[in-house]
Amino acid sequence: MGKEFSGALDEGRLEKAIMEAREILAARAKVRGMMSYSELASKMTSIQVGPRDPLLHQILDRVSTDEHVAGRGMLSCIVVHKVGDMEPGEGFYELAARLGKRPRNRLEFWVTELHHVHAAWENSTETIPDGIQASQAASSTPAAITRSSLRPPSSVPAMTRTRAASTSRPRRVSG
Repeated sequence: MGKEFSGALDEGRLEKAIMEAREILAARAKVRGMMSYSELASKMTSIQVGPRDPLLHQILDRVSTDEHVAGRGMLSCIVVHKVGDMEPGEGFYELAARLGKRPRNRLEFWVTELHHVHAAWENSTETIPDGIQASQAASSTPAAITRSSLRPPSSVPAMTRTRAASTSRPRRVSG
């Protein structure tokens, strides 16, 4: 099972974990990427947390609140479920409501926030610590993000092709 935190965390260690999470997320946002909760948890070294650990969610809330106040958007929008909907968890939308955002369409809100965060960090002159390289940040991104659209994971077209191939006659491809 994942690394789970148990016990009290002093304020100094919590602040260090918040800064570490922010640096990890900022590095990924700079290359217009995303990551799963489990990937974020595994990259954190200042504390041990699992992907469903309430402490990880508390850290993400603090990071996103601080980034929202700074005008760069809710940075935790790049942290998504590893399987299934590949969207942020319920806590992301609850925090959005606490920050005064009232999205009518959750998916549209998330994609808009994602584009805002990516643009803010892509154009940021803020430096990322040496320990977090841009190439590392781009690795194992669960979905491809472009400026103009949020594309589904690469597995979606493959499943569509597989289904189409099984229901239609094979075609000869020239070339």
